[in-house]
Amino acid sequence: MPPDLSFRKNRFFKKRLQRFLKMWFYPGSSWPLRQELRMPAGNANWIPDKFSFAFPATRARTKRKFSGMTALGASAAILVGLAATPARADFADHMQMLDPPRQMPPLVFENAEGAQHTLADYHGHFILLNVWATWCGPCVRELPSLDQLQAKLGTRVIVLPLAEDRGDDTVAAYYKLHHLTHLPVAVDRGGIAPSALNLKGVPTTLLINPQGLEVARYQGDADWMSDDALAFINATTQP
Repeated sequence: MPPDLSFRKNRFFKKRLQRFLKMWFYPGSSWPLRQELRMPAGNANWIPDKFSFAFPATRARTKRKFSGMTALGASAAILVGLAATPARADFADHMQMLDPPRQMPPLVFENAEGAQHTLADYHGHFILLNVWATWCGPCVRELPSLDQLQAKLGTRVIVLPLAEDRGDDTVAAYYKLHHLTHLPVAVDRGGIAPSALNLKGVPTTLLINPQGLEVARYQGDADWMSDDALAFINATTQP
């Protein structure tokens, strides 16, 4: 009868999980953009339902302690959270209206041909500015609904996904692969949008009025073809 190696396998698996956690989630890792596990302090029974991708500048570089949760348990929670959680149904509760509206900083981005553009190029139109990245799971989950939204709205609202990617053809290739035909390619080549817009993570979507002022902000992913989202867009973008 062969020896029972389950204990060794489990111990090996746990070490691999601990190494994975250290690489991806600890502030001292070498990754420029890391997922952040948002866990309330002192809550040992917390199970995540949403993950965002946080930028290094948005948090102090101190080692995070997973209080009340082992590395194995945290990894299981991470896998649950990354496994395509449904988009938020309570859309209105997560849309932040700005009163008064906020002046937008100057943003320079590139199109698929490498030509530079600014938000001023869209002056006189409502803009739905979605800051996203191809490596962000929640971002790519909501992108098809943004493509459908642009097709539905036409020129009344410009849906502008601003990608935080660095590869020359990464975004254009992603659009082609996933048949996103109604969205413009816009790449934040300098990576300045997250800090300039004071973002907590991606995806984040800003509604900008024809005068170039931010009037609303949505943190996280959403189904932009849902009844609540369409009702919000129609109510806030009337001429």
